Amino acid sequence: ASLASRDYMQQLFSTGRRQVTDSFAAGADGVTLNYTVAVPLMDQKGQITGCLFCAIYFDEVVDILRQSAGNGGTGITLVGSRGQVMSSTDALPYGESIMNTLRKGVLFGTTADQLEEQLLAASPGAFWSIRDGNLYYTAYQRVENTNWDILCSVDFWSTFEKTVPALVLMAGLTVLGCLCLLWFVRRYIAGQMQIVDMLVHSVEELEKRVYQDERPEDVDFQEVLRLTSNGLSDSLTGVVTRSVFLNQGAALLKKADPQKLKALCFVDMDNLKYINDSCGHAGGDIALKSLGYILREYEKKYDGVVGRYGGDEFVVLLTGLDDEQELRGVLDGLVLRLQSSVQSGGQSIPVQCSIGVAVYRPGIELEQMIADADEALYYVKQNGKGYYHIHQN
Repeated sequence: ASLASRDYMQQLFSTGRRQVTDSFAAGADGVTLNYTVAVPLMDQKGQITGCLFCAIYFDEVVDILRQSAGNGGTGITLVGSRGQVMSSTDALPYGESIMNTLRKGVLFGTTADQLEEQLLAASPGAFWSIRDGNLYYTAYQRVENTNWDILCSVDFWSTFEKTVPALVLMAGLTVLGCLCLLWFVRRYIAGQMQIVDMLVHSVEELEKRVYQDERPEDVDFQEVLRLTSNGLSDSLTGVVTRSVFLNQGAALLKKADPQKLKALCFVDMDNLKYINDSCGHAGGDIALKSLGYILREYEKKYDGVVGRYGGDEFVVLLTGLDDEQELRGVLDGLVLRLQSSVQSGGQSIPVQCSIGVAVYRPGIELEQMIADADEALYYVKQNGKGYYHIHQN
């Protein structure tokens, strides 16, 4: 029962996706650090029947990183979903922001803010830096099926010194091999021209048959689907765009269970301009990304869809509610979760949202629900913000 109450286990059964957590304190002593991995089990009908669950101790992950790093002057750091250091072979403090560590050095070709944006976007990359008087080359990328990033840093000078003899030997062997190959080619090329011409002619005939008489069967349909889906979702928050929400929301209202209560929530971030002015647009992006992540949980749990309506405005359609009492319970919990803070560049950014709500009634269109929810949102904005109001017909 304790395991089933965990947020990530609830996400697993609501989304059908495997869950990998950051490190956290667990165990009988309450101080042992570990990671957990949970993978859903499906029956032949595609229904979730359970899950495989395992815990990986913190020390085991550190040992894996050390074995991967070897003895070649390489350091590996595992960064959690909120930018904190989880495991490191470079003895970086556990829980400290990786950006604070990087800002202590000198970066080349990028800045700490640009690097933070790359990590948030899960884009792989690399950069040079100087730390403690040493030159480092660092490559980073997102770990598959997780919200982690992994950074691999190489001490350039120590590695270069170890590889110089091997490089010199390899270069000498390469030059010698090229000279030998050139001698053989020049010696035999004249006598082999006729064979080469025959081979070229045969290849040309074969090429004509392949491209004129046969149709390739190795079309990459997954790539076609990926290209045609560009622009359907917001790249920062992961929710669908406004136009996609209007189409999906209208279709969802038509096929929803008539016995269930359906509600549209208009969510607006109260202090995005303050966050951008005080912490930069990178801080605002972090807040918006966090908001999108929270709203997607409710989308999955209550058979709905969430879209980004404007810069800091989101619309959420929920169709799987039992009654208004459950709706108010959901809204109470949502308001509390949206009143939080996000860490960026060593600063704690307060986040607060207001919510306007419209309840579906027979014959009403999605556009009218959006208008009613917007009117309810205006009421909240005029009466203190940071809470919700349900539109009264």
